[in-house]
Amino acid sequence: AQCRMDRIFDVAREEATRPGTFFYHIADGYHYHRSHDRPGTMYFKCVRFERGCRGRAILDDHVGFEHTANHNHERDVHYSEEMFVKRNILARCRALDYAPFSRIIDEEIRGAHPEIRARIFAARLRTSMRNARLQNYPRVPNDLRDLTRILMNPQYTVITMTEDGLSNIYAGSVTDALGAHHVLFLSERMLAVARDLRILHGDGTFKSKPAGSNLEQVYCIVGSWNNHNVPLALVLMESRTQQAYEAVLELLQHRLGPDVHCTRVITDFELAAQNAWESVFHVRVQGCLWHACRRLVITAQELGLTIQMRDIPEVKRIVRLSMALPLLPKCYMRRGLLVLIQEARDEGNYIYQTVQPFLQYIWTSWIRSERTCARLTVFGSSARTNNTNESFNKTLRLETGLNPSVYGFIAASVKIEQRTQDIVMALNAGRRVGRGQRVTTIMNNDNIQQLSIGYFNRALPRMRAWLTKMVRKSEVWKHFDKNGKSATCRMCGQSVGTSSNTSNMWTHLQNKHGITNPNSKSKTATGGRGAARAGESNNSEEEDDPQGNAGDDAAVQRSVSSVSDTATAPPATASEPQLATLLRKRRSTDNAAAAGASPPKQMTIPGSIGRASSFQEGGERDATQRDALLFMMMKENLPLSLPQSEGFLYYNSKTTPLWKPPSRQTMTRLMERKYQSAAQLVKSALAELPAVCLTADSWTDSHTTKSYLGTTVHFVIDACMEAACIGVTQLEERHTGLYLAEKLTETCEEWGILKERVNMVIVDNAENIKLAVKTAFGENKMLNCFDHTLNLIPKYALGNKSDNTPHVPVAGIPQLIRKMKDIVTFSHTSCNFANELSRIQVEQFHRTEGTVLRLIQDVRTRWGSTFKMIERFRALSDVIYQAAAKFPEVTMLTAAELATLRTVMDVLRPFHEATTEMGAEHHTTSSKVIPTVHLVTKAVQNIQCSEQDTIGRAFRDFCLSELRRRFGNIETNRTLALATMLDPRFIKAYFQGPLTTANTMTLLEMEVRQIMRAEAAASAEAVRTTGKPKPVLIPHELTEARAGVPDPAPASAATGGSLWAPHAELARSANAATATDDVAARAKAEIRAYISRELLPITADPLKSWEAIKPLYPSLYKVAQKYLTILATSLPSERLFSKLSFISTDETSRLTAEHLSQRVFLASLDKDVWDAARHPK
Repeated sequence: AQCRMDRIFDVAREEATRPGTFFYHIADGYHYHRSHDRPGTMYFKCVRFERGCRGRAILDDHVGFEHTANHNHERDVHYSEEMFVKRNILARCRALDYAPFSRIIDEEIRGAHPEIRARIFAARLRTSMRNARLQNYPRVPNDLRDLTRILMNPQYTVITMTEDGLSNIYAGSVTDALGAHHVLFLSERMLAVARDLRILHGDGTFKSKPAGSNLEQVYCIVGSWNNHNVPLALVLMESRTQQAYEAVLELLQHRLGPDVHCTRVITDFELAAQNAWESVFHVRVQGCLWHACRRLVITAQELGLTIQMRDIPEVKRIVRLSMALPLLPKCYMRRGLLVLIQEARDEGNYIYQTVQPFLQYIWTSWIRSERTCARLTVFGSSARTNNTNESFNKTLRLETGLNPSVYGFIAASVKIEQRTQDIVMALNAGRRVGRGQRVTTIMNNDNIQQLSIGYFNRALPRMRAWLTKMVRKSEVWKHFDKNGKSATCRMCGQSVGTSSNTSNMWTHLQNKHGITNPNSKSKTATGGRGAARAGESNNSEEEDDPQGNAGDDAAVQRSVSSVSDTATAPPATASEPQLATLLRKRRSTDNAAAAGASPPKQMTIPGSIGRASSFQEGGERDATQRDALLFMMMKENLPLSLPQSEGFLYYNSKTTPLWKPPSRQTMTRLMERKYQSAAQLVKSALAELPAVCLTADSWTDSHTTKSYLGTTVHFVIDACMEAACIGVTQLEERHTGLYLAEKLTETCEEWGILKERVNMVIVDNAENIKLAVKTAFGENKMLNCFDHTLNLIPKYALGNKSDNTPHVPVAGIPQLIRKMKDIVTFSHTSCNFANELSRIQVEQFHRTEGTVLRLIQDVRTRWGSTFKMIERFRALSDVIYQAAAKFPEVTMLTAAELATLRTVMDVLRPFHEATTEMGAEHHTTSSKVIPTVHLVTKAVQNIQCSEQDTIGRAFRDFCLSELRRRFGNIETNRTLALATMLDPRFIKAYFQGPLTTANTMTLLEMEVRQIMRAEAAASAEAVRTTGKPKPVLIPHELTEARAGVPDPAPASAATGGSLWAPHAELARSANAATATDDVAARAKAEIRAYISRELLPITADPLKSWEAIKPLYPSLYKVAQKYLTILATSLPSERLFSKLSFISTDETSRLTAEHLSQRVFLASLDKDVWDAARHPK
């Protein structure tokens, strides 16, 4: 016993790998769970440990098995015998014993202890017995023919035997005319049930078909027995052709025999299956209402009606009404579609144009064919949907799983057959069964449910009322007898053609017998007799007209044709009065609105399909959608993976469901192609410019610790300043001046910018970048950023400038700022204090909740934020004073400190305004530097300080001294002085002394002379090469002196002779020689005339102003174009890096430098440039 016990636990040690495994010790007689292990020892606890048993045991490699704690219950003495019986039962199953499971169990437990018989029963062992049989099944067949050979082998009959062993579900195999093989599973007892059913349901499923074969589908035949699903037959099919269905149904009919009561089969709208049922069983085939409605909704979505159905109630109502067509009798369905068309027309031209393709689809796909109408209608049928099959397909999928083995599928079929037999027997005995097997008759699709809630009770009576009105008998039939397509007059016997209307008969009665139509309207000037007859057409149908459908066919066909065809249709004739009214009827409001307008154009079905196909990849709408999406992503700094995000996919499914958003990889390729096309466009524009201005700065990304050199270019096109980001270059070495100069040169070469055409490069005060510009472009083409220099003054005055000395420029300012900042910080950390500030503003200052102000927290490195903080603190000082009384933590500023704070705010305001104005990119700023310095100095000087405000006075004086120190010689800067002089708004108004004015005019004269000499040299070269001088523009003074003196006329025109013919050429050469001889005089005259002009208002654009006066000062115009295009600050480069900080985040840290540069460049483009660079894909 000990050896046997150790052997069992040795097996347990080898096979069991987790705690809690169940064990039974034979000699001990108790059940244990494996608790835990230690090296060489396994620990066990009793399975009744949860109920209070403290039984413990160990199995040691040396000691063996022994108890460590006693049990508080009896041993399980029957366990060994129970396991012995179970092994015998499973052994018989593995031997493919044909006996039913219940019989095998009864035979094995016969003679066993009553306790054993109570523990072993069929429901407990059925799964284990089925799996035991599967272990000895033959190999998995390759195809259905192989499966047939296996199932027909008597040795393997047990595979398809029912669980009770009384029947076999294999009903035979068949090969169709095309060579495909099919296997039918149908038990004899289900055959008996099927013979008594009047309605059968057929449908195919793909998710439950066995894997590893060439199966096409599993075809399921289901019936309804006392309102419960009764699956009858399952068919494994290798194809879905009509020949395949006919072969399977012929086999089924052969098994059913002649005693079949089936009169109707409900299927989906698979034509092959429907035709096969009709040809084999000769029964009525009815389509599923749910499938029909679902198809209508999908088609509406494919035709682009999703948004209209959501936003326009009339369109949604038309779609709802179309879903009621299957509820009508077959003879009324065409007329029901006419009602829909009329209803759409009555809603207006726009609604009709919107739903016309949808109505065209209904006509061509559903209503036009008599056979399709017969299958579509569910009128008078108690079963309207094929949901019985859909419910069973779901049950089958749950039993088999996805793509089971063929033996697993057969086992699941056997299980379902047994369950179905139990249900049938329970229903025959009058017992209740589970609700899960009941037939679901409500359409189980959310879209259909939303469209049909409360609809069938309201819309159907309304449609039937319309149809009753349409099909009521006309009074004309009191005088005529129907004779095929004609009618015979009862009074004279003459035969009159009906043409599916009563117009000809009424005409005959009126002309021959003097009988008029009591319902006809009087003739109108525009309608005439045709209009009067057309008004009768809606009431001229005969309900029992056997030929009426032919007229309906013509009416529907013409009614759903395109509007463009109907707009040019000829007037109505006697053969088509009903169509004329239906096609041309419009509401009076539509006619009034369309008076004088061109006929509306309706998109045809091919046009609608083309529009839908344009959303596919490569289509026009697809390219437009992608281009617009890329523009949004670049402008808003969105990730390239946005189109595949859940939110965007949901938004796209609701707005443009026909369009498939591109992937992240596709968006990356689109960005690269867009960059190439847009960059080429910018390069072409830069190649034609005479001069450009650059800004450059370096930046380090805090997320990736990578450094970049940013470069922007600024130029003038059509008198407008334009800008573009031409480089975000990664810096991989030390940021020395030579290395930065090399990178700047590479950027200019990449964009085709010649160094000679770079008139200025704006940089900040960093020494390495200044050295780089001097090295790459020359010392005379480097300009320090004005904003950087100006900002140093308030920054240093506020004590924010970090240096190695503890010296504070203005004593008391840092302490005052700190005291104020403590209050601001407390308002951002204390909810009670912040709420108190808001309450006081609302109650005492009559502010609303949306206009309540909060204190602004500053950033130490940004003095502008400190100015905003002071400004807001001063505005809320009264509110803060009242709130501080309730909070002892708040130490409010005194009146003297508030006065000092006001002085500081007044001093900082001119600096803040100047910084904001000078940061513009699309306006001239270099000409504003000298005027801005003068105006800021004057504004600070005019600030009044009280005698007691020593800190405020010291702050003002320090700022003034810094302004004089840093900008005292600003007028001597050649570039800024010339730009100011060439600005028609300033000219020489802001020059402080006559010496600086004279020096600037001298520099300007030198520039003008240089241009005039270049023009003279070009003129001389033209005379030498062509013999004709180049036309020279005459200065303003010479133009005025010659005013009123006409140009020499040709001799032939003046005198009629040729004597003076050479005079014109001689005079022109003399004038040109005079103009080129005295360049200095002409330059002074042009400058003197310009300086004497009146100043333009400050709101004027200097570049556009120069375009207007260009003919008066041609040489000065060229100088102005050179200097007015220069920026005064390098803020564009800083804004570039601000954009980079939004693009380069933790989520986009893997973005390469190349793609980063492309994104920044594309983000800098406006819509016009973007559209001009439109890529075809």
